[in-house]
Amino acid sequence: KGDSRKLDIKILSAPAALPDRFVDAQKYFEDYSLDRSGKTISLVSRGVGFITTFKNGAVLEVGGSGEHVRFHTQVGETQFLYVSEKEGEEDIYIRDLGEGQATRIPVGRGIIESLAVSREGNLAMFSNNRGDLFSLDLSKGGKAVPEVADSSEAGIISEIGISPDGKYALYSFPELHQSLGRGPASIIKIYSSESRKTARITESGSTDFSPVFSSDGNFIYFLSTRSLDPVSDNIVFDLSFPVTTLITAVPMNFKASLKLENLPEAFVGKNEEGDYPIESLIERQKVLSVKAADYDVLRLAGEDLLVIDFPIEGMSKYYLFSKLLRSGKLLKVNPFTGEASAIRESVADYRISGDGSAIAFRDAESNLFHMDLAKAQNGSQKDQKFDFKRLKLRVQADLEWNQMYGEAKRLVRENYWSENKLKNDFSQAFRKYDELLGSVSTRFELSDLMREFQGEFRTSHSYEIGGDLSSSTSYPVGRLGLD
Repeated sequence: KGDSRKLDIKILSAPAALPDRFVDAQKYFEDYSLDRSGKTISLVSRGVGFITTFKNGAVLEVGGSGEHVRFHTQVGETQFLYVSEKEGEEDIYIRDLGEGQATRIPVGRGIIESLAVSREGNLAMFSNNRGDLFSLDLSKGGKAVPEVADSSEAGIISEIGISPDGKYALYSFPELHQSLGRGPASIIKIYSSESRKTARITESGSTDFSPVFSSDGNFIYFLSTRSLDPVSDNIVFDLSFPVTTLITAVPMNFKASLKLENLPEAFVGKNEEGDYPIESLIERQKVLSVKAADYDVLRLAGEDLLVIDFPIEGMSKYYLFSKLLRSGKLLKVNPFTGEASAIRESVADYRISGDGSAIAFRDAESNLFHMDLAKAQNGSQKDQKFDFKRLKLRVQADLEWNQMYGEAKRLVRENYWSENKLKNDFSQAFRKYDELLGSVSTRFELSDLMREFQGEFRTSHSYEIGGDLSSSTSYPVGRLGLD
């Protein structure tokens, strides 16, 4: 008689089957590193790590669709270190290839942004998105506890390098004020693992970056945007500074100072032996006699420096979703004479082996090559191109979607502008979408869920873009035409 009641309707249907599939590893290529001899390479593609020799041989897989492997690097003869969030937070793992087991070192300190390991493999330094720098004693294995070495209120500490003896670490330290260079200011700082003290190496007011120790630990080299020689514009009456980067050296001891000034070692007295106090290094910089350019990615190969000299060019071809990588000329520089020679054109980035004998590099199209530096100099060997078809990259959709959603949640948690709102106003949003994740059956549905999830926080410039959305070919039917 007009009464209404709720009907409980249950539809018993299984979600769409999600078969495993294999994808092109080069398309999702992320990172790479060489071992100490330059014979073994570690790669990461679509969050999965691989270990193999460059030309041929067996391929060992690290991780899978349910985790995102990063910073995959060798730390011993058979040991490799990597970062993974398979337990819910980003931790460090060390895997022994002989034993096949990975030792987890709990970190849980936000998102790891930069990481370096000492030559002996007993010390790691890493930074996170919260502006902290940590030291980690790897010799303690799973019982190692990260110790805060430094912190910046201005941003992420980056480009960490460790001295050959493991006593010191260098890093680019962001500062709050604007610099004369490209973007926010940064200085170079040094950390002593023995005294647990830090010190500035450069003054404020510029962008100092890409610090590195010499192979013997006697010198520090870095790049700095401190060359202010203006260039006239061809169209408008104006002056600009397209070329600003210099290569700078800092001697670690008196003997190194003499070498840098081309003076005999006979001047070294008993009182001048040993390293300078790190607090005094800020007074000992010397700009090398190498012309200013748009340099980046400074590394050491024996006593010589390697650096990429990028051309002054228009940036429209790299805009937004371009797949091209900016590339330049790889130079070898003698830091004592200033002589520079080109090794290779079209180098986007590169990694060098621990002994400085070989490099791996990417070109503008993301092709990966291997180069023996000695043989390349005398022309006896051509670059070896890596065959990505050797990597069998399997995608398990359900595991990958869980990982992607978990990573999106951590990005919101770590980057949202109001911690109070995140805890008090939006805690329900996390629970709501956690419950919906299990119902996702296509990649498009995952994108829809993540967009709705981000919309809960009402923040502009927060996107969900790209991904392996399914595509289908359209076959339009014919139409009747009349004259």
